[in-house]
Amino acid sequence: MKKNIIVFYPWCDYSPLVLDQITKAAIVAKFFIHESYTIVTGFFNLVYVMNPGAAFGFLAKASATFRYFFFTGINYSGYYT
Repeated sequence: MKKNIIVFYPWCDYSPLVLDQITKAAIVAKFFIHESYTIVTGFFNLVYVMNPGAAFGFLAKASATFRYFFFTGINYSGYYT
């Protein structure tokens, strides 16, 4: 009888994260704040903006200390449930 083998491909999990970080580093190095570069005219532009909050600016106006404790608490609450 043949066993089913689960193969783990770490590059599938980590490649989007690595690509994201490389792209961010390149934009920070090459762009000025609010600078835009057109990729596809009228459809897709790269724009350098800063977002200190979470997704879509959630908690952007909160203090850095509050954000730190908020997101740390969220992470631990998911870990311990």
